[in-house]
Formats: sequence, C-alpha cells, structure tokens
Amino acid sequence: MTRPAWIHTERDTLARPCPICGVVLNAYTSVSVDPADRRPTMKADDLTRCAYCSGVLVVTTIGFRVATDADLADMDPDMRRVLLEPARPGGR
Repeated sequence: MTRPAWIHTERDTLARPCPICGVVLNAYTSVSVDPADRRPTMKADDLTRCAYCSGVLVVTTIGFRVATDADLADMDPDMRRVLLEPARPGGR
C-alpha cells in the first residue's frame, strides 16, 4: 500500500527526550490536514505525541514541552481528531 502524500516520516537531526517518559525521540511522522502541504516537517510550536508514552507534546527550538490545555484548545479541529481521538478498528 502506498503512503498518502500528506504523511511524511523522517529522522530528525536533533534527538530530544520526551519530558514525560524521558525516552529520546529522534524520528517523526508528520500528518498534515492541509492538502497543499505535501511535505510537512516538524517545527517549533507543532503538536505531537510521544511514540512511547502517548503524551501530547509541543515542539520547541530546543526540545519538547508538555502541551497545555490552551495549546489543545487552539488546535485545528481536524488535527485534534487525528492527534487525540483513538484509532477505530478497520481504520474508519
């Protein structure tokens, strides 16, 4: 199966520890809700989830910080569904 153009996986040159579980994160998968954004990259102020503890994090210029309620409230509704809602069986 071919990966959609709006999903991009890459190794990151800056390995950053998760502020919740402490595991060093050095790769990412970006998902864009903007069809024009074909090759998204991880940048400061983006929201992400730790692949190990599932904590919601905000990317900073030097690492990660734990996302606040205000960060989550400001999130695009479509991205909120992608980031926060559990996956449904069968991908639907």
